[in-house]
Amino acid sequence: AIAVAIGLVGWSVALAGKPVKPPADEDPTGVFSSVDLTLIASSGADYARGVAWDINDVDPETNQRSVVGAVWTDESSLHAAYWEVSPNGDLLQSTLSLLPGGQVATGINRDGDVVGCGIVNGQAVGLYWDSPFQTPLALRPLAGHTSSEAYAINQDGVICGVSRSH
Repeated sequence: AIAVAIGLVGWSVALAGKPVKPPADEDPTGVFSSVDLTLIASSGADYARGVAWDINDVDPETNQRSVVGAVWTDESSLHAAYWEVSPNGDLLQSTLSLLPGGQVATGINRDGDVVGCGIVNGQAVGLYWDSPFQTPLALRPLAGHTSSEAYAINQDGVICGVSRSH
């Protein structure tokens, strides 16, 4: 099995054998490798910068992982992002797609359920995508609150986040 850590600096995903621990400078084993997360979407659009927030476990059937986060345009427009990271021979490759209806994706589970945040009818809300390519479900704030955010989702579909009263 392979464990994964998300690297925010250098826009890369580092892969290592379990247990995950930082590589030593003198580590001759070459256990770690990385893949740059592309900023060119599958639609051909090119983004200025981005951030990765979460990665799920490898799918044993496809030997693929999914990464979620956000990308920005040159005009600072924010979009929820989804990368498929798959091997190509000995190399890892990533493919970027935008998630519909969101500004940032913050969590993904083994089944590919995604959570994040966005604006719905002028209100900041947490979002839930049951598939990265479906329109998300808005997770409304608790009664008396004005905004919500979703940060993580576990294998059982339990979502954690924040509901705020401003």
